[in-house]
Amino acid sequence: MLTSPAFGQADLTNCERELIHFAGSVQPHGMLLALRGPALQVVQASANAERLLGVAAGSLLGQPLSRLGKDAELCVQNLAGQGRLAEPEALRCQMDVRGKPVEFEGTLHRIPGGELLLEVEPVGSV
Repeated sequence: MLTSPAFGQADLTNCERELIHFAGSVQPHGMLLALRGPALQVVQASANAERLLGVAAGSLLGQPLSRLGKDAELCVQNLAGQGRLAEPEALRCQMDVRGKPVEFEGTLHRIPGGELLLEVEPVGSV
């Protein structure tokens, strides 16, 4: 059973009203990680992390972001140290996928409560 609402016809007069964001959903070609504290501990991971990283989302919980590669950790630390991140900031970093570095791009922003949301997708195919 399809649970998403049906979309109407989109044109230039109604694009701003088109439903493109659904709470609790992540596009299948990307993933979301919620990070907490100076160690950038993963407190939430989208289910598709396993397909993109080769690591089950549940096994990432409680782990530092550095588990996915030092480059990802450094990119996030650099952006987080530059400001409040009230608006998403673009980033590009590498993460280890099955023992090999893979380029990812996406955004980082801070949500109320202080957690960082890292939303990324691979630059090429994984």
